Amino acid sequence: WREHLLAAGVGPDRVVAFSPNKKRGAAVAGHVYVLVTKSALMVEVKSLMDRCANTAKDPLRSRLFPYASPALMRTLRNQYKSAKGDAENTYRRRHDGPRTNFDCVTEIVAGALRGRGMRSRFRTVLVDEAHFLKNLTSFWGIGAALLGIHSH
Repeated sequence: WREHLLAAGVGPDRVVAFSPNKKRGAAVAGHVYVLVTKSALMVEVKSLMDRCANTAKDPLRSRLFPYASPALMRTLRNQYKSAKGDAENTYRRRHDGPRTNFDCVTEIVAGALRGRGMRSRFRTVLVDEAHFLKNLTSFWGIGAALLGIHSH
């Protein structure tokens, strides 16, 4: 993808290849093209969920999802685990509306925007291989939903 963008006239300084293994640095934002592989997105979501679940203090923020609070990530982690049958869906128990895990994830992510003065991090998000994106409660599905709330 990088080569295609450069051939189309996009400046090399506007193309960023995201790597979940890079722990330091500024959040990925602005009018740039962010290249994220499916596996990088899944690793970022899983590691963020694990960091939020395994620490009492505020964990490091994600460079890709800076608005994803520890509370949001713990709630999404519960959805992931309950979809696998490893935990009870605590969100569904507390709220009458959504009935499926997909509905819960959609409502949780949409609710993360309500009443917040969040600034868009990305103008447009393109998800390569999106036709394989069928399970909203997978790491990849949750990552795509989080990309959506961080975009314009």
